[in-house]
Amino acid sequence: MVQGATFVLRMNFCAKNPALRQAAKPEKTDDETANDITQDLFTESQQIVNQIGPWHKPRKPYPTKGNTRITFLVSDGLTFGEGPTNVFFNDPMGGAALTRATLLMQYLTEKSSKPE
Repeated sequence: MVQGATFVLRMNFCAKNPALRQAAKPEKTDDETANDITQDLFTESQQIVNQIGPWHKPRKPYPTKGNTRITFLVSDGLTFGEGPTNVFFNDPMGGAALTRATLLMQYLTEKSSKPE
């Protein structure tokens, strides 16, 4: 059985507590490009978490073929969005976070394959 794509962004968001939300920043490295992409990813993802809120029902099975799910693990529980991949990547919120996540994966993969 072919299943859809699942992006799991495990970020330490505390959706209800502004002080904890401010403290939940990505770990810094000496790679400014990775830091910038990661910070953008956190910013875009925080907007999604604030908009859709936690999912309090049982976990859903894998997305069906042609669908994409983006999942956030936050202090309130799981938060996710799901939809047709072509729609999801063009969504103002979902598309921005998925684009940043893809950029980060591409950057880190390319960086790791270069000889030092």
